[in-house]
Amino acid sequence: ALSECRAFRVIEWFLQRKIAIVDISAGSDEVRSHSAAISKEGELFTWGYTALCGHSEHEYSLDLPELSQTSNKSSIVFPKLVESFENEKILRVSCGGSFTLAITQHWEAYEEKRTLWSWGCISNGRLGIGRFEISRRSYQKSPTRLVSLDGYFIVDVSSGSSHALALDRDGKVFAWGNNEAGQCSFDFNKFGENVLPQQMNRSIWDDVYVPHQVLVPIPAVSVAAGSHSSAVIDLVGRLWTWGRNSKPCLHQSTSCHVNSILSGFMRLPRYATPRIARPLKHLLIKKVCLGDGSGLAI
Repeated sequence: ALSECRAFRVIEWFLQRKIAIVDISAGSDEVRSHSAAISKEGELFTWGYTALCGHSEHEYSLDLPELSQTSNKSSIVFPKLVESFENEKILRVSCGGSFTLAITQHWEAYEEKRTLWSWGCISNGRLGIGRFEISRRSYQKSPTRLVSLDGYFIVDVSSGSSHALALDRDGKVFAWGNNEAGQCSFDFNKFGENVLPQQMNRSIWDDVYVPHQVLVPIPAVSVAAGSHSSAVIDLVGRLWTWGRNSKPCLHQSTSCHVNSILSGFMRLPRYATPRIARPLKHLLIKKVCLGDGSGLAI
């Protein structure tokens, strides 16, 4: 967390304590980075930039430090147990750009329950916990429940640079966060299902502060969030994509469903509605991941 690592190395901290790891994730933005690991027992360990690690006992400035001001006090060097999840088992963790999401499991009257938690940078609504009139560089230092998804059985989650996707066991997809490229889709309950691309106004590209459902015609089985794009795999193995179509990483024609307002960054086309990735429409897709203007699929 304090110096650049130029070669692979074993994290001895886990070996010394004989902690078996079953899931990992890492995230970063221009300045800050953090990592997370889930143990076989369902415990969550994090390290890196302190404000992103979910350890509420640490003190830190709400302002983004300059590179020259970064010190040992702003970073957790060794993995540290996140103690907020008492009586909860961690099933999944996803580190994004300056924020983290985790799915937990608990039991009520012999019934399994799932809860989605978030913490880190509050800006752009990436935490999915509502809008706050505070500094855009402020942080939620401890894990906070996404109450709007209470009652949903969340099975998968993916964090992008500043937006996120979640999937429940019925195949419903939810999105929230930065929506400047349409990567969160838009709320059909607000705009109607028959809205046309030419009718889309600026409000459709506004940030989404609480999760809303993305209209995918067929139930999904997997979700992936990239820098400014999103993707899901549906029940029959087809890949759906939306958001910024750079290079074009979404395999969508740049002549259809493009808003008349071009993206402010690089003036690239963007899509607010999920569409099938055309070159892959006859293939059975098993897994997908998205980066910054790139993607891979199996």
